[in-house]
Amino acid sequence: MTKVFDAAWHVWVADNLARGCDKSELRDILFKEGFSQEQVDKAIAPQHFLNPYKKKDIPKQELADRYDGADYNALANLPIVVQEHPQITPFKNDLIQLFVWDDFLSAQECEKMLAIIGDNLRPSTVTQFNGDDAFRTSSTCDLSFLDDPFIKEIDEKLAKAIGINPSFSEGIQAQRYQVGQEFKAHTDYFEPHTNEYLQFAQRQGQRTWTFMIYLQDTPKGGGTKFVDLRHTFYPKAGQAVLWNNLDENGYPNPYTLHHGMPVEEGEKIIITKWFRAKGQGEMFS
Repeated sequence: MTKVFDAAWHVWVADNLARGCDKSELRDILFKEGFSQEQVDKAIAPQHFLNPYKKKDIPKQELADRYDGADYNALANLPIVVQEHPQITPFKNDLIQLFVWDDFLSAQECEKMLAIIGDNLRPSTVTQFNGDDAFRTSSTCDLSFLDDPFIKEIDEKLAKAIGINPSFSEGIQAQRYQVGQEFKAHTDYFEPHTNEYLQFAQRQGQRTWTFMIYLQDTPKGGGTKFVDLRHTFYPKAGQAVLWNNLDENGYPNPYTLHHGMPVEEGEKIIITKWFRAKGQGEMFS
């Protein structure tokens, strides 16, 4: 029998959200209390995000006018999505387009990238400060700012693998997480109708796909936890995890909410490339 989500629980959720509590922690508490995925979604997620993959009959011109003119349906049907690949495993959940690509980078490529990253780190930042100084505590390496042909080669390899023109992307970036460091639950897309969107999406548009690669194994902790899917990927050298941050109509998909979990032993080092809705020339290569 499903537990009743009564008025008292709704008040509890509202109060904690108003206080700025971490949504992922609230979700974990509600799941432990025995509430279903649907009940938790209705309590925490905005109403128009409850079913991000629901088909919407929106005229193509209206989509072009409202959402940067990108072909979001094509972005949701890339070759990696519709074609079988022996090293690519789709995550079996209709709420998200997410794939795992084993051995995307070789051991030699990982080692070479690790050597470059080690000397070029700075404290990581967030697009909009939420008042939590411990929200993101990793270090970042702006790989695309370095004049290195190997970095350019890897950057192009990611774009070619996903089939999107590099012009429709950001340059690759690296993050290092040492013991205790994390990136609390967040989404990669820019929240529409906010200052964040105005500041970061005006030139290149919304973020579409995320392409993340683990450069080494992490002995303990450091997983990438997709909060609403209740699944965690643990760092494995050379493995890529990639996902579409939007649905087929260009709406942000809240089920992409993920938490870079604290490292408990060793360290986690990843490289990430974000693709965008705007660029030069044809989007698909």
